[in-house]
Amino acid sequence: MSPKEAKTGELLPYGYGADQGAGFETVSDKDLVLPMLSVLQPLSKQVSGATKVPGAEPGKLFDTVTEEAFDEAGFVPACIEHCFVEWVPRDAGGGLVARHRPDSEAVLKAKAESTKFGKYKVGTNDLVETYYVYGVLFRDGRVAPAVIPFTSTKIGVYKKWITNLRLFVISTADGKVTPPLFAHSVKVKTVAQSNKKGNFFNLSLAPLKGGVQDSLIDSKDERYRAAKQLKEMVASGHAKIAEDSQDSPAEPETEVF
Repeated sequence: MSPKEAKTGELLPYGYGADQGAGFETVSDKDLVLPMLSVLQPLSKQVSGATKVPGAEPGKLFDTVTEEAFDEAGFVPACIEHCFVEWVPRDAGGGLVARHRPDSEAVLKAKAESTKFGKYKVGTNDLVETYYVYGVLFRDGRVAPAVIPFTSTKIGVYKKWITNLRLFVISTADGKVTPPLFAHSVKVKTVAQSNKKGNFFNLSLAPLKGGVQDSLIDSKDERYRAAKQLKEMVASGHAKIAEDSQDSPAEPETEVF
């Protein structure tokens, strides 16, 4: 993973010499967690709860590890995980219980017993379909890993975006090829939307430079290499989501503002 820098272009008056990195010898990538990139709603705990975070406002993006709120960021996707996440309901205290594969017994049973599409239960717990998009976030001169969860109304945004990338091909000397997922650079921000349940902020994903082809990055690009490395870490099980920082997603998209 790429290290975080202090600020863009800032040169500090000290370099630490032979002590650079000292003390981290026994810390490996297995000890690190990936922050979640969430969308702040009016009733998010960072906005209106007892744990309100300075600068956190409805409609901003929020990094759950650095606890920073911001308007937009660049993102290079690395890989995708489709699962069903089991949550304790908010009115029962909330909290993540487990992640289940789409073909798991728990998911198949919940779907068979559901009386309403998209509403699934494991006992009294909520079972929420989720697409986790792993990737690297870049802003203010920093490149760092992150995970964007897509649930509920965000799933439509995800499917439209990923279909556009999956069908995109480029012409090369070897013919038409599909670029790897981590060759795409994306601008992530939020948009205000509404449905019959109320008003909410949703994610917006668009090519970083206007068009998909213009937003492709080279294999020598630091962001490309970081995203490819992250994909390998996820596949090996070394990349872990900071799950204790997640909010229960039960009805967050219907908060009226």
